[in-house]
Amino acid sequence: MTSEQRKDIEETKAREQLLMRTQGRLDPSKSETIEISFNALREQKFLESIKLEVEDVEGHGIKQEEKTINIDSEAFNISLNDGMQTELDFGAVRVGEPKELPLYLKNQGQYPISFDFRMKKAMTK
Repeated sequence: MTSEQRKDIEETKAREQLLMRTQGRLDPSKSETIEISFNALREQKFLESIKLEVEDVEGHGIKQEEKTINIDSEAFNISLNDGMQTELDFGAVRVGEPKELPLYLKNQGQYPISFDFRMKKAMTK
């Protein structure tokens, strides 16, 4: 892998994982929640880690052992069959005689999806 390819990968990771806040101060006996958000640009599994460094605020160089925080995430899309028909033409149907037409649905994604048909207001010609 070239240095240019490594740089592209690092830039992509930087765009897809975002730390909302990277530094701060914590007073004695206080606690704080740091929000970390994830935004994926493509379907992919991510196994990354970030390092947490803790030290005194007076600058005496007193540091705690560095902590590693593992980040595990998976970005996915919902994908229903491409080219799915978008119109069903029943043609002339005699009153009282049901007519059926098939509508083919295929989940092309990696996870189960749900579907829900909703009828618009009845239209007559």
